[in-house]
Amino acid sequence: MFFIIEWAYKKGYINYSYYRLSLDLLEKYNFKPISLLYPENKLVEIMRKDKKATSDKITFIVPCDKKKVKEVKLTPFDVEFALKDM
Repeated sequence: MFFIIEWAYKKGYINYSYYRLSLDLLEKYNFKPISLLYPENKLVEIMRKDKKATSDKITFIVPCDKKKVKEVKLTPFDVEFALKDM
């Protein structure tokens, strides 16, 4: 969740106010981000096992606004690149 909120903000899907609200909510309920000590390729490998993933895309449900989301499909390469950019 931390990854996709950060990605959504960087790509302009959500504004700063919604970004901060999302992070504050996750922190309030003691959610912790996955350590980036894991190699990006290992994280991508795990994401590819998600039920929404296909053989060539990883599907994310991206927040756009309060009560609004958008389905975004990224290649494993794009996800790995985004993880390196975090």
